[in-house]
Amino acid sequence: MILASPGVAIQAFDQNAWASAFDYQNQDPEAAVALFRPLREAWLALVHQGGEACLDRYGVHAERGNETIRHLLRLYAGHDVNHLEQIARILKERDAHST
Repeated sequence: MILASPGVAIQAFDQNAWASAFDYQNQDPEAAVALFRPLREAWLALVHQGGEACLDRYGVHAERGNETIRHLLRLYAGHDVNHLEQIARILKERDAHST
């Protein structure tokens, strides 16, 4: 939305409520990783298509104020690493319990 409508509102949400509502505890971590890659690749392709000029477009986060695409790229990069590490831990624990 930010790419097409700079200044758009970004809705805050409770990630724990989201995870609970979609039963993340019982989701297949391999399927999550398989879905993660094409979604991120599509998002990055959109940003790349917009070029350098799109990086300073911003949305207005309900709790944090203005957030540019440039900022979101940095934020998501770290956030993605965190989630991929969480999935790796889940897989390791699952494999340890299955042997």
